[in-house]
Amino acid sequence: CGVGIIKKSQQTLLNQCLLALYFFIITLLSQLLLLFLKLIFNIFY
Repeated sequence: CGVGIIKKSQQTLLNQCLLALYFFIITLLSQLLLLFLKLIFNIFY
């Protein structure tokens, strides 16, 4: 995340890092959910 040490604004850098992490977690969870739903679908049908 913090690659370039630019003294512009470390708060925005931190926010961008958190946002990236948040999106990563969301995509991971959605993938897991899809996998889970496929599993359930395969069991019941």
